[in-house]
Amino acid sequence: RTVVVIKKPRTIMNHSYRDFSKVPAELDYETPTKIDDMTFSQKIHDILSTKEYEAYISWMPHGRAFRVHIPKIFEEQIC
Repeated sequence: RTVVVIKKPRTIMNHSYRDFSKVPAELDYETPTKIDDMTFSQKIHDILSTKEYEAYISWMPHGRAFRVHIPKIFEEQIC
């Protein structure tokens, strides 16, 4: 009886992060104020900036992601 050992190659994950938070907005860019004119990311940012929704959705401590704390209520009352 022969036992064959297969060694998998070691994989490397690229966890680099590029911070675009300090990149200035374009000079002629106007932030939309109507929800219908906003992109998905603008809508999420607007929701995350609203104090009354903090119990339902908030930024993670590192600031690169957000968390929905109470998904059902978030879906029913905010979305």
